Amino acid sequence: MHISRRSLLKATAIASMASLLRPTLCFAAQNNTSGSISVRKLTPATGGEAIETLIFTPDGATSNFMPLTTTENTPVQWTLRNETAAPISVRLQGIRATLNVDGKRVDGALATIAPNATTTLEFTPPDAGTYYAAIASEKLTGTVPIIVNGASPKFEHDLTISINDQTGSTPALQYFVNNSQLLAPTFSQGALVRVRLLNTTRNSLMPFVFAGGLLRIIAFDGHAIEPYEPYNGRVTLSPGQRADVAVFIPQSQMQSFKIDTMLGATPYPLFTAQIQQSLREKIAFHEKLVALPPAKVPDRYPLEDSVKVDWKIDEAPAKSPLFSAKRGQTIVLTLNNPRDKPVITLFEGHCMRPLDLLDDGIKPYVRDAVVLKPKLNNKYAFVANLEGTWAVRTFNVTDGMLLGEMKFAVV
Repeated sequence: MHISRRSLLKATAIASMASLLRPTLCFAAQNNTSGSISVRKLTPATGGEAIETLIFTPDGATSNFMPLTTTENTPVQWTLRNETAAPISVRLQGIRATLNVDGKRVDGALATIAPNATTTLEFTPPDAGTYYAAIASEKLTGTVPIIVNGASPKFEHDLTISINDQTGSTPALQYFVNNSQLLAPTFSQGALVRVRLLNTTRNSLMPFVFAGGLLRIIAFDGHAIEPYEPYNGRVTLSPGQRADVAVFIPQSQMQSFKIDTMLGATPYPLFTAQIQQSLREKIAFHEKLVALPPAKVPDRYPLEDSVKVDWKIDEAPAKSPLFSAKRGQTIVLTLNNPRDKPVITLFEGHCMRPLDLLDDGIKPYVRDAVVLKPKLNNKYAFVANLEGTWAVRTFNVTDGMLLGEMKFAVV
C-alpha cells in the first residue's frame, strides 16, 4: 500500500493529532523475553475508520510494543506466539549476531512464525545500542524496539521514541513513547537524558525536533560516534535508522522540554516534560557529557586484499549467494542505483562504513540502514565477521515495497 506524506496529512479523522495515533506511555520492560502477537482494531475516540494493527503484548503486561531490554553479550531467548490466522515474519535489524529459531541455526536475521504457533528466537547481541525487530504479516506491520544496555555514562532518564507506519484500511503513522516515569514526567535542571530515536517506517523520512535542552548525537544505528550537535535542534532519520541523543537540561528560564515530529510544515508533539528548578551546583554540558564506549567495529579496513562486488540494486532476489568471503575478510560493496529517486537499503547482520566516492576514504561512522543516492554508485566497506548467508535488501522510497535482494555467504 502506498503511504505518501500527502495521504498521511489527509487522515485527520484517525486521531486528535491528525495522522498520528495517540501515544502509548508505558513503563520500561526489563528482561521482557516472551509475548504474543495478535491483530487488534484501533478505533479512535473522535470517530473515523478503525485500523487493523499488529500488537505485541509482553507476558504479564498490558501495553503495546514495549521494548525488549537486555545486556550486551547476554544470550536472549525470545518466545513469541502468533495468534493471527496468517504467517508472521520477525526480522532483527542492526544486531550483529547469528539467529537460532526453535534451537536451529538459520541463515540471516529473518524468522517466520506459523499461524497460531509459538516460536523461540535465540541470539546474543555483542553491541550495546538501539535496535529493533520488524514484525510483519501480508498486510500489517509492527515494531518492537530492542534496547541493549552496556557500560555507558550515567543518564538520569532513558527515553525511547519509535515511529512506524501501520498498514490497514486507512494509512497512518503510529508511535509510542517509552519512559520509566509517570504520565506527567518532570526533568530536573542539570539532568542528563538519553533519547533513543527509531524510524521504523517503510518509506517515510522522519524529522525529530527538540526544544528546551542542549543536544549531542552520541550514536547512529546502535554504534557510538564522536558526539556532535545537530543543526537547529533537528535529527532526521531515514527508514530503518536510529539515533541516540544526549540531552542536557540547562539551568535556565525554560519551563518545558519537547520533542515533535513534522509532517510537511506542521509539527506534531511526541513528548513533553516539565522542567523542575534544581538547587544542584551549576555545571556545564561538556563537563557532564561523556562519550559512549567506542564502537566495536574496525576504524580501518585493509582494502588491498578485499573482495570487491558490484550489485545493481533492483535485481530480483536470487536463491544462491552472489559472492562468498572468508570470515574476517573486508568487503567493498558498490551498490548501483540506476533510478532517478533514492532507494532505501537495509543490511543484515553487519554494519557498513560509507566510502567517499572520489578517493575511497572511510567515513567516521557506521550504518546498517542507508538511503542510496539516485543515479550513482554508492560504496560501502565492512568486515565479514559472521558465518552464514546474509542479505542486503533494497526498497522503493515511494511505497516501501521490496525492489531487490542480494545474498552473500561468509565461510
